Amino acid sequence: MPKPDRRAPDELPLKLTLPFGITVEGRRELVLVIAGLVLLVVVAGGFGFLLGQYFLAQSPDYTSPLIGLAVHSTVVAQPTFTPLPTYTSWPTYTPAPTYTPPPTATPIPSLTPAPTATPAPTGTPAPIPAARIRAPLFSDGPVPAQTQVLVEYTGMPPGSHLWVVVQVPGVRSPGLVFPQLLSGLPDPVAGDGTRQVKAQFGRLGDDAGEVFNIIVLLLDEAGHAAYREYAAACLADTSRCTGLAVPLGAQRLDFATVIRK
Repeated sequence: MPKPDRRAPDELPLKLTLPFGITVEGRRELVLVIAGLVLLVVVAGGFGFLLGQYFLAQSPDYTSPLIGLAVHSTVVAQPTFTPLPTYTSWPTYTPAPTYTPPPTATPIPSLTPAPTATPAPTGTPAPIPAARIRAPLFSDGPVPAQTQVLVEYTGMPPGSHLWVVVQVPGVRSPGLVFPQLLSGLPDPVAGDGTRQVKAQFGRLGDDAGEVFNIIVLLLDEAGHAAYREYAAACLADTSRCTGLAVPLGAQRLDFATVIRK
């Protein structure tokens, strides 16, 4: 049985196998120092390798795989050969065109004046209907209760209806008139002429000094029909002679004012 080694632990020999196949044997202190230095060198080398890989990875021309390096080389294309221009011959001479005189202008024929337009015959304007009260007049003085009214008319279309009416402005409504029927219903008139109508101004025994208006009306067919209907009722019953309004389509041709005697 071997005897136990009585030396201190630091004095005992130590044997270590380091990376890359390096074996160190000797005193423990020395072996540990050498192992620390080798480990420091390995760590520093690894760190330097990784740092180099990082900076190489930042370059556009290199890539850094896990193992090894790969270099990308840029291929510069050679310039393309440009051939010399081909000789171009001079263009063939082309003679100038022969001058051709312009064609002779054809004279413009003389214009024939347009025939003078014959004016259309001017139509004769239709006469304007008119009427004038010739008697009685205010200048003649007061008139009796029954008096002949003389009317002169011109330019009446065929079938015109002239009516003589009396208005009593101071007694009756000014919108009412009284057709004069003592001479009967008026006949149609045409052209120029005169008409006499017997008119009555108020009541026979009263109304002296009253003012009366004589009006000449030209009525259309509708107005004439309304006045004929009123006249028929008035002639049948004098109590219905209450007067009526002037039709809308009537024309007032003339009027005169007289005073009752």
